[in-house]
Amino acid sequence: MSGTPRSIVITGASSGVGRALALHYAGKGVTLGLCGRDRARLDAVAAACRNAGAQASIAAIDGRDRAAMRAFIEAFDAAHPIDLLVANAGVMEGRRPGGVIEPPDAAYAMTEINVLGVMNAVQPALTLMLERGAGQVAMMSSIAAFTPAPDSPAYSASKAAVLNYGLSLRALLAPRGIRVSVICPG
Repeated sequence: MSGTPRSIVITGASSGVGRALALHYAGKGVTLGLCGRDRARLDAVAAACRNAGAQASIAAIDGRDRAAMRAFIEAFDAAHPIDLLVANAGVMEGRRPGGVIEPPDAAYAMTEINVLGVMNAVQPALTLMLERGAGQVAMMSSIAAFTPAPDSPAYSASKAAVLNYGLSLRALLAPRGIRVSVICPG
């Protein structure tokens, strides 16, 4: 890939950073694959991207659904070889008022969504990019990967896992023409 990406998949595109990235990249000659759990919000983001001149397709997928994510990425790539995958979907929850630790169900869900959800998007995209010898993957981590948040240990651990996964892939894949970025907002 050289220059500005023209075929982009963004997970977690229905709100927040994912929505902002979709709108940022939307323009004439750009094809977007937008994933998220909320169909109505995805429809609204896709409509705004189309108004900006982009083509946009959506998939209401929970990032934990490995088979659905793989099917979407493979189908999208078959029609529009992916230049850039942004694995952005994630959640945060912490200790509730009066609680000593974050609720166990929330801790498990954060780990599944924030770590496995990233891998569920990245793995199929990398397979396709490696066949072409080109592409870029960006993964959303957090400053909490460096400075853990005491009120949300599972969130911090999940974002540290994403950071280390991305840095490992960067070193591994650079010689193969694949660029890997890890974004750590704070």
